[in-house]
Formats: sequence, structure tokens, C-alpha cells
Amino acid sequence: GGGRAAHGVPCLVGRRGDDKAARVRTNAAWAVGEIGDNSATRALAQALRDADGYVSGTARASLQKLYGEDRGPAPEDWLPDLER
Repeated sequence: GGGRAAHGVPCLVGRRGDDKAARVRTNAAWAVGEIGDNSATRALAQALRDADGYVSGTARASLQKLYGEDRGPAPEDWLPDLER
């Protein structure tokens, strides 16, 4: 956790959004939560809209891990100013 691997977050965020394989997007969302760096909050909130349930569910679990609470499945609940 913590900042141990925070330098990898930008790469993971890119993989989370750009890869066509749901497995890769899911693993990237999981890894960001494990690293514990909330700089990926916007990307994880956007992943809540992913059509693949594993991706969106993993993104939600990572957000819960980062913030210690469940704010719900809507990106707007995590980032009120998120573009729609």
C-alpha cells in the first residue's frame, strides 16, 4: 500500500482506460486500489461506467478501499464535478 508503487499509477490508469481486454482493465483497477494512491480517483470513477461488470465492480471496490466507504455505483457520487 501507500506510496511504495505510486509511480506506477499513471501507467495503470492508462491501461485501465485504453485496453480492449476487460481482464486488463479489471486488473489495472484492482492494482490501483492495492497501491492505495487516490490520484486515480477520477479514472476509477469513470470505470464505474464500464460495460463489463467485473471492471466496474473492481473499480468500485478499489474506490471503497481508497476512501473507506461505499458512495455507490454512480461516478457522480465519487466526484460531484465529473464530466458526464
